[in-house]
Amino acid sequence: MLFLSSFVYLILIFVAMALYTGGTRDNPLFPGYSFWGNTLSDSGRLIAWSGSSNITSMIIFSLSLIIYGVFYIPFYLSVSDSLSEGKRENLSSKIGAIFGILFSISLIGIAFTPADILNIYHMIFVFIGYISAFLNGVFFSIAFYKNKNFSNSYALIFVIYTIFYFISILLGLVGLLIDRNLMVLFQKLGRFAALAAFLIIGFGFWKFKKA
Repeated sequence: MLFLSSFVYLILIFVAMALYTGGTRDNPLFPGYSFWGNTLSDSGRLIAWSGSSNITSMIIFSLSLIIYGVFYIPFYLSVSDSLSEGKRENLSSKIGAIFGILFSISLIGIAFTPADILNIYHMIFVFIGYISAFLNGVFFSIAFYKNKNFSNSYALIFVIYTIFYFISILLGLVGLLIDRNLMVLFQKLGRFAALAAFLIIGFGFWKFKKA
């Protein structure tokens, strides 16, 4: 489910971008989707920045988030169940799973709150998602580090991902205040870095379960 949902998520995200009906906040006349000027959530707008209906792109974007959110929940639970030998490891994995599930819920919430018509609720879910993803990385890093069955390389992957994600959040916030293009770039880098980290961990987890 982890690999399939990640693959479907990526395909749908790029399809939503391709079908976006144009415009950025700074340039409503821009044709199509700008990787540097549009946020990921712009694909989920009911009305694009150009003023055109964007319902097809919105549906596909929302579907990608729902699939990602729903199908990652079993992964968080499975990791939590497997990393439960020591007291600190067990506690860290449980807390990490809770924040992972909160992140999934936030993605589903974003899917149902287009930024152009429900912006306040949309931003609440975005904020919850950023914080939850970061804390999920922190606590899963501790749990993997404490576990004796997994190589410390998996803990290192989570540590690198968590640090990078934290930096991307900070630079995204700086970009939000100074340069919107910087915010847009680091939003995408953070999202795709998370996807890559979980796929690597998922592959290692699959090998461990298969052994």
